[in-house]
Amino acid sequence: MTNKYEEIDELTLRLKAPFNDVYQLAMDEIISNGGKIKTDDFHSGYLEGAWRYGLNFGGLRVAIHIRKTAEDDIELHVEGGFKNSIDTFGSGKKKAVELIGKLKNSIDKQFNKFENIPKKEQLLEKQKKIHTKLISCNTCGGTFSALADNCVKCGEPNNWIHPNIEKLIKLKDKLPFPNPVVFEWSRYEISGETINELPIWYKIFRFLLGGVVLLVLSKIVSIWLAIILLIPVILLLLPIERLLEGKKEHFIANLENGHWETSNERMFADSRKILDI
Repeated sequence: MTNKYEEIDELTLRLKAPFNDVYQLAMDEIISNGGKIKTDDFHSGYLEGAWRYGLNFGGLRVAIHIRKTAEDDIELHVEGGFKNSIDTFGSGKKKAVELIGKLKNSIDKQFNKFENIPKKEQLLEKQKKIHTKLISCNTCGGTFSALADNCVKCGEPNNWIHPNIEKLIKLKDKLPFPNPVVFEWSRYEISGETINELPIWYKIFRFLLGGVVLLVLSKIVSIWLAIILLIPVILLLLPIERLLEGKKEHFIANLENGHWETSNERMFADSRKILDI
């Protein structure tokens, strides 16, 4: 098979490549072919482009569904039609066929077959390099395994960290995260989680509300009882705070066994490239 993809049917392809790269490629293809992005839902893998058709401005639509299969492949399906009208002459399907043809060419140019997903042999080779890597002790100069807890000669604790993890740690403040990310790492494991801060206006509102409630209650009861009665008010605000904070995103990477897990592939795509996992 010379193509970098497998044709499931006329409008469906299967390939091995990173999800975020395929998603970006599909979006670029819509724009480069004169379409306007109407729906961009990365988490569900759904894109919708719109084209002018005669007097129908933006009525011709093509939807692209991208999903990861159980075999860790990427499946891409394209379908076309019209918004609020019937595709009488099959123009929607013709546009979908045209677009998937362009996608095939772009996939052939951009992706190498199965090389964007680590093969079992590649993963085993990486594990072998880690397990057989010898490092020098900073105290006595002796050599020992990178995975050992201590130098076998003098007992100095092993502070070795995988070079790719060190690289990510150095570059983490330069990566374009939408929210601050807290990192934790060990020799060959690293994880990150976003910190979603509350808006300034809400912090001011919470402070003023607490002050007003405390002032009113202190006029009715003692100050200590007023403080106790303020606690239920604070508890009532917690669901609002969770809603304002939004969902926390995270990733976990283990460079020894090649494990990668994330709640947001697009957000941590640069981190994954740096880690080469």
